[in-house]
This record gives sequence, structure tokens and C-alpha cells, in this order.
Amino acid sequence: MSQKLDKRLLEEFGAVAAAKEELQIRAGISIKNSKPLNNNSWTSKVVAAINISDLAQEHGIEKCPLCNYGISFDDSRGWFICLNAKYNHKCSFKGNIVDFMERCI
Repeated sequence: MSQKLDKRLLEEFGAVAAAKEELQIRAGISIKNSKPLNNNSWTSKVVAAINISDLAQEHGIEKCPLCNYGISFDDSRGWFICLNAKYNHKCSFKGNIVDFMERCI
């Protein structure tokens, strides 16, 4: 997987769809047979195949890009949250594995 999202995908589909397509390819899910947008079963397949913490480590992401606090990862759900958002409610950096790809990779 590339360090940044494929520029062609960004132009053709936008950031969210491009992030989902990158994850789909990485997870080995058939692109022809899946519906990447708004499909809970698709997201669960990605979460089952890819640990969000491994994805962050692979790309050297240890701190929140918005406030420089640490990030907590939940591999079983594919969620992340900035510790400043979790404890102080002063940051909006949280979401699922697709949000993480869109915002960080």
C-alpha cells in the first residue's frame, strides 16, 4: 500500500471512497463483489483483515495530527480516538479505520 492515497483514486472518487478502495485492496476483498460505501459488512471484513494499530505503526503515526496527544486504537472494532478527545473532550480526532485512512495516510 502506498504511503499516501493514490492520486487517481482521490480525483476519481474523493477521499472517503479512495480510502475505502485502498483498504479493500489491502484486505483482499473482491472489488467487483462488494459495495464499499455505507456497507457494514464491508467494514467488518476490513476490520477483520487489518489491525488499525498495525496500520498506524506501519505509517509512523503515533500522535494526533490535530493536537499532538497520543492515540488509542481498538483493533477489534477498527476505531481510533485521540486521548485529548477521550479524556478532555477538546479534540475531534476519532473515528473508524476508513476515517483514519482518509485523514492520516
